[in-house]
Amino acid sequence: MSTRIVSFLSAKGGSGKTVTSSALGTLLAALGFKVLLVDTDAATNGMTLLFLEQLLDVRQKSSSTTTKQLGLFEVAPDVAPTMIEVADNLWLAPATFRMTETESVDIGTFSQSLRCLLDATREYDFVLLDAQAGSDGYARAAASAAETDVIVSEYDPVSAQGIERLKVFFANEMPSGSTWTLFNKVLPEFASVIGEGLSVAKFLPPVPWDADVVRAFARRDLAINMALPNPYTLAIAQLAYSLFPDKAGDAIEKWRGGALSSVVSPVEQRLLELKTVEDKLFDIERKRIRITSISAGTIGLLAIGGIAFLTLGFEPKDQDVPISLLANVAALLGVVLSVSFGFKWIGKLFNVNKDQSTLSSIAVEREKLVTTLEAARSTFRVDEKAGIFERRRRSSSQQGPRTES
Repeated sequence: MSTRIVSFLSAKGGSGKTVTSSALGTLLAALGFKVLLVDTDAATNGMTLLFLEQLLDVRQKSSSTTTKQLGLFEVAPDVAPTMIEVADNLWLAPATFRMTETESVDIGTFSQSLRCLLDATREYDFVLLDAQAGSDGYARAAASAAETDVIVSEYDPVSAQGIERLKVFFANEMPSGSTWTLFNKVLPEFASVIGEGLSVAKFLPPVPWDADVVRAFARRDLAINMALPNPYTLAIAQLAYSLFPDKAGDAIEKWRGGALSSVVSPVEQRLLELKTVEDKLFDIERKRIRITSISAGTIGLLAIGGIAFLTLGFEPKDQDVPISLLANVAALLGVVLSVSFGFKWIGKLFNVNKDQSTLSSIAVEREKLVTTLEAARSTFRVDEKAGIFERRRRSSSQQGPRTES
């Protein structure tokens, strides 16, 4: 398959396009695809700053060599910039390796440098361009160089107007058929509601913005967790699936299936353990009923014998002490003790109240676990059985990079 080149644009700053494009690239790289991130933002060099630690590490290791690292805004028009590996399968073409005034670079020179870079990146599966916010020449060049454009926006009236403004200004660079809108920084509780039915109008699934994302970004990190996916990771996976169903759909479904298994397996194991304990308690309950019945019968016979003894009694004629009275008292005491100790022994042996409490706890825990299973299966589901049109879309030939008009 050919390289997929996607630009991420925004009508205004602060939409989160740098974090979103970087997170998408990180997830695709973790799935085994070779990904290149390109910082085309002359104003802030945001993606370069996000990976500043890795960039400085490369500079330090290569300080003794004669090779000079050059960013996209530092190279000559016919020279590709230096690309650094920031993670397994994930590479970055930084805007600059040194703090320089990148906005002074001529737009024409920048466009040629970007074209030179893209011509040298056909070994990558995905190339993601982080464009400059707004509608200046740098953003226009990034939009024109990509085959798919994604407008990243916050969910508010001002941002909505900015989306339409950008579409008008970049009408030639962003054909409607290959331009998507992504609402970012959406409150988690609204993300699923906003996303319903938006794909028909070329809107991508919204990306929630929660505490995990904020904390990670504060540490110059991304809230991507492939082993135990959080809501943000799942949202970025759904974004990748929506953009690249034919190229990445199978890999995403396989990963989500494995992630689902890692979440579901411990829950299912716990349910089996609860079933074993419950069966054991039920078996004890059955034994308790049988023993109680036998004990009740035995005690009943003793009671009948005692009553009969008390009723009939006997008194030997050659004794001065009324033995019959003592025998009757002893018989009655034996019956009382038999009943008392019998039930006490049964209760102690089977711990009736404790077992009933345990069974109640098991029922409550099982209900919670079943709810967790249903939620996990619903959350991790990604078109497990693709329909006829989805299958046709996947099997269709890849569209090459869009040419400039």
